[in-house]
Amino acid sequence: MRKKSKINLIIITLAIALAFLSINNYNIIDDQGNNGAINEIQDESNLKSPSKSGSYSESFIHIDGNWSHTVGNYTWCSGDGSWGNPYVIENVIIDASSSPAGSGIFINNSKNNYFIIKNCTVFDAGVGAEDAGIRLENTDNGTLIDNYYSNNGRNGIFLHNYCKNSTILGNTANYNGELGIVLSGDCDNNTISGNTANNNHYGIWLDDRCHANIISGNTANDNLDGGMILQDNCDNNTISGNIVNDNFDVGMKLHDNCVNNTISGNIASNEATLDQDMGILLESGCNYTTITGNLILNNTLYGISITTGCQNNSIYYNSFIGTIGGHAHDEGTNNHWDNSIVGNYWVNHTSPDLGDDGIVDDPYTWISGVANSEDHFPLVETPVHLGEKIHIDDSGANAWRWSKTAKLKWWCTGTGTKYDPYVIDGLEIDGGGSGNGIFIQVSYIYFIIKNCIVYNAYRGTLMEDVDNGAFINNNCSHNEGDGIVLWALQYSDCQNNTISGNTANNNENDGIFIAGNCYYNNISGNTVNNNNDNGIYLDHMCNVNNILENTVNNNGDTGIYLNYNCGDNDISGNTVNNNGDEGIYLDDSDNQNTISGNTVINNRVGTYIWDCHSNLIYNNFFIDNIKNADDDGSDNHWDNGGIGNHWSDYPGKDANDDGFGDTPYNISGDADSQDNYPFWWDPIAFSIITSNPNDAFSHTAPDFTITINEGILNTLWYTIDEGLTNIPCNTSDKITQTTWDDLDDGNFTLTCSATDFRGYLTMNSIIIQKDTVAPNITLNSPTPNQICKKEPPDFNVSIIEENLFSTWYTIESIAENFTFTELNGTIDQTAWNNVLKGEVSITFYAQDKAGTTGSVSVVVIKRIPSKPPFAIIIIASVSIAGGLGVAVATIVLLRKRKRTSEVK
Repeated sequence: MRKKSKINLIIITLAIALAFLSINNYNIIDDQGNNGAINEIQDESNLKSPSKSGSYSESFIHIDGNWSHTVGNYTWCSGDGSWGNPYVIENVIIDASSSPAGSGIFINNSKNNYFIIKNCTVFDAGVGAEDAGIRLENTDNGTLIDNYYSNNGRNGIFLHNYCKNSTILGNTANYNGELGIVLSGDCDNNTISGNTANNNHYGIWLDDRCHANIISGNTANDNLDGGMILQDNCDNNTISGNIVNDNFDVGMKLHDNCVNNTISGNIASNEATLDQDMGILLESGCNYTTITGNLILNNTLYGISITTGCQNNSIYYNSFIGTIGGHAHDEGTNNHWDNSIVGNYWVNHTSPDLGDDGIVDDPYTWISGVANSEDHFPLVETPVHLGEKIHIDDSGANAWRWSKTAKLKWWCTGTGTKYDPYVIDGLEIDGGGSGNGIFIQVSYIYFIIKNCIVYNAYRGTLMEDVDNGAFINNNCSHNEGDGIVLWALQYSDCQNNTISGNTANNNENDGIFIAGNCYYNNISGNTVNNNNDNGIYLDHMCNVNNILENTVNNNGDTGIYLNYNCGDNDISGNTVNNNGDEGIYLDDSDNQNTISGNTVINNRVGTYIWDCHSNLIYNNFFIDNIKNADDDGSDNHWDNGGIGNHWSDYPGKDANDDGFGDTPYNISGDADSQDNYPFWWDPIAFSIITSNPNDAFSHTAPDFTITINEGILNTLWYTIDEGLTNIPCNTSDKITQTTWDDLDDGNFTLTCSATDFRGYLTMNSIIIQKDTVAPNITLNSPTPNQICKKEPPDFNVSIIEENLFSTWYTIESIAENFTFTELNGTIDQTAWNNVLKGEVSITFYAQDKAGTTGSVSVVVIKRIPSKPPFAIIIIASVSIAGGLGVAVATIVLLRKRKRTSEVK
């Protein structure tokens, strides 16, 4: 009895050990699977990120006409060199301290290609005479834009020897050892504009036969020797609109036979220092120079100085203000300090003017030098605009007439005819919180005011009793009252004016206000947003005006407002969105207006008509207004007999797909109006299904079916690559096999696009999956040749598959699939009972959503003993981390049976 207990204890202990080893084996395998997944994620996180904009770095770039080699080998260069597709170098940072060429970028012998270099930074180029951040030599048709060429040993930008037709725009060339920007040696027809060249020895320098260049809108301040220098036969250049302040010696200098140059509209002053001796200097044979419209301010020695050997230069319309020394000095010959009509403004000589003609009665005689020059027509007021308000009254009652203004002010040109109108261009005016920034009064000649900026006035611009004016591309924003005003006083009118392309935003009252007998005016293409009251407001008998293609959004009250007897106006093509009250409002006897082609979105009321009749409203888009329309007038027509409007809240259908709703749209309000031809379409509505409900597929390209639920189909296509490739298809079709083969495993968006016969587009998408890898299934138990008795074996499997769909097993000779959902389980008892003794094959399956199946099989032995065994052999095979460990425990217990009747 004691032996029998020992035997049972040994058997139980070995069974527990075997179970422990089996469980531990599963855990190790599962841990290995998890570790593999973690390693894969780590590998992906170590992938190199693509370069970001501006992160390219080089030590130098040299292109000797070999653009094709560069574009083929460097990702920072693109294009083909044509005018429409120039070569482009961008976003490169160059530390040129080790450049073998001495320059950071060196381009030479490029005459026939077009190229652009932009957003590049170059520093620490060499100190040689021709070294620079960028150097062009014998090179045409280049554009350098928005680059930084500062802190170089010698030059920032250097064009040398026959560089023509290039543009240097918006670059910064500061703190270079010698020159900021330099053109040298037959460099013609180039444009240098909008650059900054500060804190060099010289800011901008042209020498040695550089002709017909435009140097405009640059800033060259605080340079050690000079702001802008032209020397050695540089002719026919235009130097305009530049700022040259606080340079140590001279703002601008022409030296050594520079002829026929124009210096206009520049500012040359001491602003922060007293270092700049002269504003403009001509010396050594510089002849036939025109110096006009410049502001010469606070220079310590002379405002303008002309030395011996310079002749036939013309100096007029300049303002000499605050110079510490003398305003002007002339050692030359036959130089003219007026143009025989006007001279210059000298701050120390402004009266008398007994004839009130704007010309001081006595000549200006304080021009020092042996030339004994005089200004015979000195000006009472500065001809250069210094930010003051503008008032022109062509009646002469309250301000200068146009003719006097054009004669005496450099910023006003023209003669007032249709083909030579008076022009005011490019002024900036701070109104100081009151009055009118620009005030044009009683004017019936032709004039244009353009490109001006007016702010902080009560009214940005007021045109009163004005005909034939054009107010174009100005900005009248942030004023205390209205932005732009056109009005006629009683018994007068305003006709044939154009207000176009302007910006009138953020004004305290209205953006554009037109009032009182204003006829035949065009208000078009303006941006009128965020004003406290109305965007565009026409008041009191403003008739036959065109209000076309304006953007009128986010105003506090109404977008476009017509009030009191404003008729026969055309309000067309405007965008009128997000205004506090009405998008478009006709109020009080505004009759026979046409409102068409407007987009009116998200206002309180899209269009409101009160006490007005016979207006025509058609072909507009009324979208998502709280109320799209309200008509409290009479006999207003909301279609033209064939075309109505689009209403976002239209409740009907367009069953025949003709583009018009099948039932009228009812307009709210007392008039009981209807739009009988609302244009409406029922967009094509369709659904997409694939042959696999899981939308997952393996190697064979998926097929799909498109069901048209609404609308009439015209064209149909699909894309699997976000629109890079669009492939025509039918309602029952499949992705092309070639396209599918080119895709890696993963999720993709199948987007189908459909149009109807009017071209309206509808898109729909589903996510499909490509999965060509079968599930990986590993059997941990039962083990091969495992002895099983009446009880079926337990099983344990490991499955690696992200998109697992189903699992099952089969038993040899049993025609049935047995599904399981847990990785641990027991073989079905009923099936096991029906299995014959001997070898039994069991196969486990795992299938993913694409229908790809993985499997693993094992053979076990079913043995049912008829009597207790004489020997128990237990073999435990343990698979650990890909290796095989075998533990064999063999216990042989022999005992002799004794007959129960035997007695020792």
